[in-house]
Amino acid sequence: MITDTGSAFWDKSAEKYAQDKIADEAAYQATLKRIQAYLRPEDHVLEIGAGTSATAVLLAPGVEDYLATDYSAGMVKIGRRRALEAGSKNLTTEQAGIETAPERSDGYDAVLALNLLHLVPDLAPSLAHISARVAPSGLFISKTSCLSESAFAMRVIFRIMVPLLRLFGKAPQQVFFLSTARLDHAIEASGFEIVETLQDTGIGHRRFVVARKP
Repeated sequence: MITDTGSAFWDKSAEKYAQDKIADEAAYQATLKRIQAYLRPEDHVLEIGAGTSATAVLLAPGVEDYLATDYSAGMVKIGRRRALEAGSKNLTTEQAGIETAPERSDGYDAVLALNLLHLVPDLAPSLAHISARVAPSGLFISKTSCLSESAFAMRVIFRIMVPLLRLFGKAPQQVFFLSTARLDHAIEASGFEIVETLQDTGIGHRRFVVARKP
């Protein structure tokens, strides 16, 4: 799991993170539209690792209720501010990690984890916690950097730069080089059936996965 030690980086970075522009706006909007296509007005949605809730604010109007969680207190503080500024009536933000995210008695219709799983050292137990929160026939939607799929030169740069940036407090303590094969296998092994995948081949080589719980 991501530990509280790692949360210090995100607490410190929260304000800057909230102000940073999206690196690839077109890819972000495409992902947003794909997610919206799967969500229904009656859905109960949980987002894990929601950061400053920028995406949650955009998705919440299309569902019954939306719970955005993050283990960083700094991120949650900004998320609550954003929800208030947006006048959101059905968006709630809470501080929680993957293993401590609130559960519903009958599960969530959709659980989202965007730009999160490559920061998780224990992928299998993390996905088990997520699976436990998804209702039967519910969805798990993720977008994850698969750095192992990047070009060789880019992988070398990442492996050199990330530790250096970490020394100066500019990178999180944990960044893992996932492959698409390992990611897909881990999702399926946690009890999901993959129904759609899309590959963003830009920096970070992000993989978008929609999986359904039988």
